[in-house]
Amino acid sequence: MLIMKFGGSVLKDISGFQSMLSIVQAYKKEKILIVISALDISTRILSKALIMASQGLLEQAQELILQLIEKHRILAGTLFSDSQGYDSYIELLDIHKKRLYKILLGVSITKEISGRVQDFFISHGELLALECVHHFIESHSIQHSLIDAREIIITDNTFGSARPYREFTKKHVQDKLLPLFNDYNILMTHGFIASDEQGNTTTMGTESSNLTASLLGSLLPASEIIIWTDIEGIRNSDPKHIADTTSIRYLSYEQAEKLANQGLKVIHVSMLEDPSKSGIPVTIRSAFNPNGEFTTITHQENTSLQIMINISHNEQKYFVLPDHLHNKNNTQLLIIQSSNPFIKKALIHRISNDYSPDISCAISYYADVHLVWGNKDNIDTLQMNLFNEFLQEESIQ
Repeated sequence: MLIMKFGGSVLKDISGFQSMLSIVQAYKKEKILIVISALDISTRILSKALIMASQGLLEQAQELILQLIEKHRILAGTLFSDSQGYDSYIELLDIHKKRLYKILLGVSITKEISGRVQDFFISHGELLALECVHHFIESHSIQHSLIDAREIIITDNTFGSARPYREFTKKHVQDKLLPLFNDYNILMTHGFIASDEQGNTTTMGTESSNLTASLLGSLLPASEIIIWTDIEGIRNSDPKHIADTTSIRYLSYEQAEKLANQGLKVIHVSMLEDPSKSGIPVTIRSAFNPNGEFTTITHQENTSLQIMINISHNEQKYFVLPDHLHNKNNTQLLIIQSSNPFIKKALIHRISNDYSPDISCAISYYADVHLVWGNKDNIDTLQMNLFNEFLQEESIQ
């Protein structure tokens, strides 16, 4: 049995849906639970609309919702090959729009947003996404069944960052979710959302669709949890800013958790707790290149890990070094902030030809920031050479 989670970075246009379809078709003979996130930036739009309504900007808030609904409608028009599926989804969109408008009106009057109202409101990103994926998959004659995550995952009532009650959830997995696999190979549910003991909709925090996947995967249990995203595994740098990044082939649960705490978005802070206890591997793959590079998280530690994470705090940049560099004698860190396109090539050339293995380099998750570390004498020489060649007007620390 496999758990597959598809995130908003994949499900934002027709190419992402087609990539998901190809993956599902390739695995359709296996038992699969698919976890779906809100499409693209739907959750942020919903949150913004709710805040605007609380500020008395009802018409502007409604316009945001209208734009969100229209975006789903246009996407549906490109996705569904049968008119029946399209008509059903459009009818559903209208129902959700009216419901969201009603909530916005109430918030605009009270000027208050309770945690319960907020979670229910922003849960509509997942509700709309799952129905969209359902009709799309159905239009390609792939048999499957939907199950509402709120009927399975029970949490406390800490709205916005609810924590799952694992024993209650385990019982629902055994009683409601697992029996469905007797009739279907493919099941689908929402990520991110759950319910408390009173039946109120709760959300489990930013990026917590991965938590949904890992929790359900551990309780079923699954042989593997696959997080499908738009990058080929965890990279040593942010591929959205830096070309030619290197994949981190494997990490231990502890290393991955540390990176999550340091700001790596692809890993939810709590998503590794359950897989680490049961030993289920978590794999990060690209939906756009399923056979490409990937990262697998298991108990195996990566002893050569070199990845740079940065955290923004009060507009300052904090760089987190690999563990083996902390407290290492005579090691110096060089931070180069430069938009010069030749800097990266110069760094790689000099390090590979002049200093290796005494100097290492990583490109930060911030664009135009490069980090180099190694023997102090070699770092001083490198800094001088780079300064003379390229950086008279750039910033070196």
